Amino acid sequence: MAEQEVRVPDIGDFDTVDVIDVLVKPGDVVAPEDPLITLESDKATMDVPAPFGGRVATIHVTVGDQVGEGALIVSLEAATDDDEADGGDTADTAAPETPATRHMMNDDAFSAMKRGGHLVNVARGGLVDQDALARALDDGR
Repeated sequence: MAEQEVRVPDIGDFDTVDVIDVLVKPGDVVAPEDPLITLESDKATMDVPAPFGGRVATIHVTVGDQVGEGALIVSLEAATDDDEADGGDTADTAAPETPATRHMMNDDAFSAMKRGGHLVNVARGGLVDQDALARALDDGR
């Protein structure tokens, strides 16, 4: 399985925020939108969800760390059709377009989806790698 990095998304006006909880451990199987970590600013807390299904390979943060937008938090092994977390029937993208989310729907993410699955993109077009989408369609995904 190919590993893919998950990074901190847009955190608003903050340079850094605190990691207050790590919700997964290496080897855990996650589905798209499952929470991975919880971040806290002086105004709010926020769970960072998995952008696609897969198995947690490496956790790059610990409770108490301060992280900023784009910081590496988790490496996921993209799921395959034989995995428990095959990405489900539908992949929804609703994230802001940032350097961390640009092309989050790429070859690895599409390979994690079930054959015949659906992509619902209600966000900016830059989240979807159009070339990877075309390859996935050509491959029958």
